[in-house]
Amino acid sequence: MAKSNTIYYQKPAYLCQENEQWKNYTDNDKFIIKYMLNIEKHFNSLGLKVRLGNVDDIGKIDKFCRDCYSIYSNVAINAVTAYDIYRFVKFGNAIMLEDDQKNIFGSVFEVGYDTPDRSSYAMRLAINPTIQDKNLGFLLVEYSCLLGMKRGSLVIRGLVETDNITSFYIVLNKMGWICDGFEKHIRCGVDSGFTISLPLTPGGFTSNRIDKNKLLDYIKHNKAGQDFILIDYDDIDKIGDIYERDDFLVVAALRKGQISGIDQFFALPVEKLNIH
Repeated sequence: MAKSNTIYYQKPAYLCQENEQWKNYTDNDKFIIKYMLNIEKHFNSLGLKVRLGNVDDIGKIDKFCRDCYSIYSNVAINAVTAYDIYRFVKFGNAIMLEDDQKNIFGSVFEVGYDTPDRSSYAMRLAINPTIQDKNLGFLLVEYSCLLGMKRGSLVIRGLVETDNITSFYIVLNKMGWICDGFEKHIRCGVDSGFTISLPLTPGGFTSNRIDKNKLLDYIKHNKAGQDFILIDYDDIDKIGDIYERDDFLVVAALRKGQISGIDQFFALPVEKLNIH
């Protein structure tokens, strides 16, 4: 079964958004400060503030996450314990989004590991369901990436279940992550899932985001099976076969109705991804 490796990549420009505002930032420190400030200003405009949790927040964060995950199985609800949150707070980052009354509206954890690339790992994103369509989850994950980059991590990683197409649409299309590996049988509350990663450089962070119109145009004018592969999100055997061959990688998600009547993954040949 394919495992995630340290890979740095660049999705083809003919599929990606142009980011004129950020393309000239080559200094990591200046990029991080400026980008984090922009995110904080957006939260403030919604009457919310972002901060890092401490030990006194553990019970509050634990209850918030359990409430947000109550729609899932008990295994998923209990996948992260209060003790885990203690470790995240003490040795990583518990990122909290609150209003002036200290009510939590979002949270995500970011933890670093002593691997050769000093991997950052993002997990357990939770958003208050009473506030929608404000890009809170997207921005919280971005914030976690920047905290990892600030600490010196070269790549951020995650694990997403194959049927969570909404999350894939956000992390692959809107944020620029890639599915660098596939786990067919995990048995940790996730039946099967992709390991995902994003290079933590200004270029990796901003230049891998999919342009929807470019993607659809590429599919229309190129050859399926050769230039790209479309995979139904629930075709676990086909996904497993592709990742066993290691010649294509999933780089984008397609919502039901864009191409077919089912949510799909879009994979490119590895030679098109400038992997190094």
